[in-house]
Amino acid sequence: RTFFATLLLSLAPMLVLLGIGAVTTGSITPLMVSLAIVVACVVAFVVLLLLWLVIAHGLLAVSGGTAMGIGGTYEAMCWSSGPVLLLAVPCFGLYLLPITVAWWMVCATLMIMRSQAVGAVRATLCVGAAPMLVLLGGVGAAVWGLANMNTFFAGTAFHSAAFNQRQAQHVLDGVIFHMRLTGPPDHPLRYVEDARFASDDLRLLDPGAWSPTHDIWLGTGSVDDFLRMGRERREEVVAGLLGADTHGGAAQRLGDMVFVTAGIDIDAADPGVWLLVVSIDPARRATASAGLRSRILVGDASGSVEEIEEGAWPERLWEQEELRASLGLPAIGDVRDLPFTPYGAATAP
Repeated sequence: RTFFATLLLSLAPMLVLLGIGAVTTGSITPLMVSLAIVVACVVAFVVLLLLWLVIAHGLLAVSGGTAMGIGGTYEAMCWSSGPVLLLAVPCFGLYLLPITVAWWMVCATLMIMRSQAVGAVRATLCVGAAPMLVLLGGVGAAVWGLANMNTFFAGTAFHSAAFNQRQAQHVLDGVIFHMRLTGPPDHPLRYVEDARFASDDLRLLDPGAWSPTHDIWLGTGSVDDFLRMGRERREEVVAGLLGADTHGGAAQRLGDMVFVTAGIDIDAADPGVWLLVVSIDPARRATASAGLRSRILVGDASGSVEEIEEGAWPERLWEQEELRASLGLPAIGDVRDLPFTPYGAATAP
C-alpha cells in the first residue's frame, strides 16, 4: 500500500494538469490518451519492481539465506520507495530518475539489512545487481551503437537516397499536373500557391549532415508565410522574385528544386525534355553531406525521374541542351550552381 500510495502521489500533479487541460479545451480525448499512457507507465513500473524484487531475493537466498521469506524483501522494497516522490517534480522529475533510483537502492539496502538480517556488503550487492545489469546493458548498447555507426549511416544514406527519389517524383508529378491545367507558370511559387507542394517537398533529406529540412526564405517572408498571405500580397512577392531573377527565367530554383519548364507545351513535349532538375541549393552546399552535394536527379516530360552520376552530368547536360535547341527551347546551363535570388532581405531575420 505504501508503494502504491507513493506512486500515486508522484503522479498527482500530472493528473491534476491533465484534468485542467480537459476542462479548458472541452475535449476528453487528450485526457484519455494521457491516462492510458500513465496506466501503461504504472504497469511497467510495477513489473520492473517485481523483477527487481525477484532478482534481489533470489541472490539473497542463494548467497546464504534470509531471516524472512520473499515477503520480507517485498516489504522492504516497497517501504523504501519514498524517493519515487522526486519524479513528481514538474518538468524536472524525469531528469531526477538517476537520483531516485540511487536513493531507493540505499534505502532498500538498509531496510533489507535489518529485515533479513544480512550484512551490508551482501545486501548492497543483491539489491544493486538488477540496476547494475540495466546500467551495463545500456552502456553495452551505446558501445555497440557507436561501433556500428558506419553501418547505420550507410543504411540511412541508402534510405535517404530512395526518399529523395520519391520526393523528386512527387514534385515532378505536381509539375506535370499543373502544366496540363494552366501551362508552365511564371514562377515555381505557383505550385506552392496551388497547394501542390509544401516547403519540405522542396528540400532534400540530408541525414548525414544531421540537419532537418527548413522553411525556404523568400526575402520578405518564407514559403510557409507565402501560403498565409492574401492573393494581392502573393502577387507582389511573385513579381518581386521575378524582378530579382537575373537568369532569364529559363531555369528557376526554389529550394533544391530547379524548374526548367519555360516555353514547354506539356501535351506536345518531347518525352526526353527535362522539366525538373534536383540539385542541392548552393547556399547550403558547404554544410551538406558529400553524398547529397553530388546528387543530381532529373525529371522529364514522360513523368520519369532519373539519377545522373556526377561524372556523366556534363555529357547528359550537353545532350539535353542539344535537344532543347532543336525544339526551340531556351538553354538552361549548369543549374547545379544556379542560386536562388530572394526578393528583399537575403537572410531570415
